[in-house]
Amino acid sequence: MENLQSLLTDPEVTDFVVVAIPSRLSVAESARLLSSLVSQDVPVSQLVVNQIIAQDATAAYLGRVVKEQQRALQTIESGSSPLSRLQLSRVPFFDLEIRGEAIVPFSPPLPSSDLEIPAASICTRPHHPVHV
Repeated sequence: MENLQSLLTDPEVTDFVVVAIPSRLSVAESARLLSSLVSQDVPVSQLVVNQIIAQDATAAYLGRVVKEQQRALQTIESGSSPLSRLQLSRVPFFDLEIRGEAIVPFSPPLPSSDLEIPAASICTRPHHPVHV
């Protein structure tokens, strides 16, 4: 274990690459990951941001993105992926960041069916909830 720690903290042989998508949630999670890696002396010098949609994206391009997402979901749902054994929750893309209780409708059902789910809210900015 000591050899592994030495290997992971040696900047001559290790450089951890943080990979994210351009969303507030992903950026926040990636920042927490970076903080954790740095606190453990793991060298990190690169960030890759995937899935950037060009500002001039056409409807045809967005249609291809939707089709690719559907193919990926079909792979999961068909049983041909190891992910197929997990309970799948589908969360649509929102033009606002979903926070707190607003994610509840997309979460797996809770074991007890007599629990009440509070009204959801979407935060467009901190302290400015929009109730749905």
